[in-house]
Amino acid sequence: MFDNSKQAQFLVSFVGTICYFVSEIVTPLVQIVLECAGVRITLLIGTIMISTGLVTSGFATTVWHLYISQGICYGVGISMIYLAIMTVIPQWFPQRCSTATAISLSSIGLAGLVIPIIMYTSNSKLGGSWTFWILGIVYFGANILSCALIKEKSKNELTKGITNTSSNATLVANKEGFPFDNKNKKEDAGSSISSLYNTSSVIGENKKTEEQLKLSKSIVKELLVDINFLTFTGAAFLQVLSRNVPFFFLPSYATFVGLNATQGTSLISIACAASFGGRIVVGVLADRIGNLYIGAIFSIITGLSSLVIWMFAYSYPMLVVLAIIIGFSFDTYYILMPPTLLQILGRQKYTTGLSVLMVLTSPAILGPSLISAVDGALDCEQFLPHKIFSGVLPILSSVIMLILRLRIKRQQKIEY
Repeated sequence: MFDNSKQAQFLVSFVGTICYFVSEIVTPLVQIVLECAGVRITLLIGTIMISTGLVTSGFATTVWHLYISQGICYGVGISMIYLAIMTVIPQWFPQRCSTATAISLSSIGLAGLVIPIIMYTSNSKLGGSWTFWILGIVYFGANILSCALIKEKSKNELTKGITNTSSNATLVANKEGFPFDNKNKKEDAGSSISSLYNTSSVIGENKKTEEQLKLSKSIVKELLVDINFLTFTGAAFLQVLSRNVPFFFLPSYATFVGLNATQGTSLISIACAASFGGRIVVGVLADRIGNLYIGAIFSIITGLSSLVIWMFAYSYPMLVVLAIIIGFSFDTYYILMPPTLLQILGRQKYTTGLSVLMVLTSPAILGPSLISAVDGALDCEQFLPHKIFSGVLPILSSVIMLILRLRIKRQQKIEY
């Protein structure tokens, strides 16, 4: 589709960065769509945006076409689908939210195995344009099926669920060390129900929509002075900053140490396979032990894998071990972030808190580009800054998460 010059490859590399950045920065706008149109309509719009981005990428003749189609259009679609799904899951799984989130996101690991095979086969036989068109059709069909099957709980079901599980929620809160719903125990129950159900608002109910927007604005002001939320945001920022560094650069590093391109690409497939099982394990353990505890433990594992294994990995077997560990643990943040926020903020502030967090952490997506610039500026072994960067930051993030857990536990003891 484009020439193979270094300049062209450099410019194309920004497409993914733009996509990730847009997917997080537009979450406040996506939240408004959720509140006005509901989950199913939001999913439908997101499906159309993703498929449109992929199909129009097949017609791209310059790099800036890809910036618009796959960077902006595809990125907005991803954001709409992600936020909608993360809004529905807590409605159906209030007590096993981490496990449910992990299972729903584990499919990404399988996609990381299947999609590259489809792309490679299609690109080699049909060309780049047909590859984008085929992906657009496949994504449209799969997402339309999800739109048809997904279901929100009605207000009556949510009211019954909150009544029946209030005592269980208290036990979960005591085990986790979070205030969960207890902090807002004296608040009107209808307010909490409305916050979870706000995504089912009917288009045309202007007064209700205005009230929801005002509520969201007041929640944003509260979040920006909430120490617990800001502390978790700090840990999240470090996670996002370092998360993609090993995953993005393993194939390049494999070539750097003398391996062939096929071996380098296989490392990503191995990491994706490991992430499928790793996500589910993380979710199950988080529901049993606690989100912040498991988040901190797996962040330490991710950091040590870079500092201990990647630092001395100069052979294919060692890189395979690294890929397995990285794949098993590197996506812990995106699995546990929604249920952790739900526990820290409560039901009423959850959706707004999720969108605010994603906006605040969006600059951290530039982490891989930042460390590449640092690597080019320093006179040291190539990829050494990448190893240190992806090792130290997750460990620092885990320290912050443990401090936050102790802080919340201390607050709980004072309250009770």
